[in-house]
Amino acid sequence: MREIAFVEPIESSYICLFCRRVPGSARQLPCFHIVCDGCRERAIVDHEEQYLRNGNNSALFRLHALCPLDFTAFDETHLDVQPVSLDRVQEQLVFCLQARFGCKYKDKLRNLKRHYYYDCRFGPNSCHRYGSTEIPELDLPEPREMIEMVEDSEHL
Repeated sequence: MREIAFVEPIESSYICLFCRRVPGSARQLPCFHIVCDGCRERAIVDHEEQYLRNGNNSALFRLHALCPLDFTAFDETHLDVQPVSLDRVQEQLVFCLQARFGCKYKDKLRNLKRHYYYDCRFGPNSCHRYGSTEIPELDLPEPREMIEMVEDSEHL
């Protein structure tokens, strides 16, 4: 996973409560905070334990977790709803993933992937060593030749 640098700070309502990242897909809690799909399981387990440690177990049979920001109670069913639309995040300005190598690109997040893979002279389709926009080809044997070499070596 690559970290994306936003030009302006992103609204907290688009940031996962647990990992503090802007997710590609997230679930909304009753308090309107979001949890990314990667943190769904962790949200329930970690905060159920925290809830038990606080000693307030009067509603344990129906309470599974607490929002870490405002302590709103939620349970597993809140994490099984449809993902929240994060389309507005796609309109935020971001820097290129290769900004640290000198790329000056700055545009909307929705355009970043195309720039990175097709237009960025610092991206994966360029060669930093030779300053070329094409990566030098490697002299590798055809797959068939490689299979034959492996088969021959097994009989030695």
